[in-house]
Amino acid sequence: VSAVMRERAKQGHWSGGPPPYGFRLSERKGGLPLEIEPREAEILREMVRMCLEGMGGKVIARELNRRGIRTRTGRLWRDDRVRKVLQNSIIAGLPAYDRTRPGSRPGSRVRVRDNWNIWNPEIIIPRDEHGNPKPIPEYQIVPLDQWLEVIKAIRARALNRTPDMRSLRGLALLTGFLRCGYCGRNLNSSQVALKHRTGRNVYWYYRCITHLRVGA
Repeated sequence: VSAVMRERAKQGHWSGGPPPYGFRLSERKGGLPLEIEPREAEILREMVRMCLEGMGGKVIARELNRRGIRTRTGRLWRDDRVRKVLQNSIIAGLPAYDRTRPGSRPGSRVRVRDNWNIWNPEIIIPRDEHGNPKPIPEYQIVPLDQWLEVIKAIRARALNRTPDMRSLRGLALLTGFLRCGYCGRNLNSSQVALKHRTGRNVYWYYRCITHLRVGA
């Protein structure tokens, strides 16, 4: 089943599940399983415009909420939700497959490294005979080159983002020096206490808040 889904994904077929933001299930028989949802597509284009004008995820979320625009479920926008929507390559006509892997907790999933990178051969997207991304016109909400500029802007902000104060405090040796290989943010230090026959020992470890949210 997995092999068949991979092959279908390479041809641009939707692998199932809730439609991503900007799309809805198509009622047409014999065609593509998804179609563009006009209202959400317009909101997405506005988000892309704001991002390319230099606005970060928090500013975009605040502006959408100010205008009374809510998420599909009726909730307020948050910066992580804005980034997740904008980084989905399907809005550029490239539905992706295998962008996550099993997480450390039962039933959880976490993003693979550079899951937004369409040049990563591990990410399954429609490609031409030379292995280059081949967008599906019916799925394109924004042009591919414009989407790549959005990704470039998001990555640059992630590397230059002011660290969370929690990532600069703590007793662990490398607190404030380590960055996440997935999103570029500083890692927070935390601790866990384990009981042994000889007593109770406390261990320090490092974690990325963004990585945990994805796997939740």
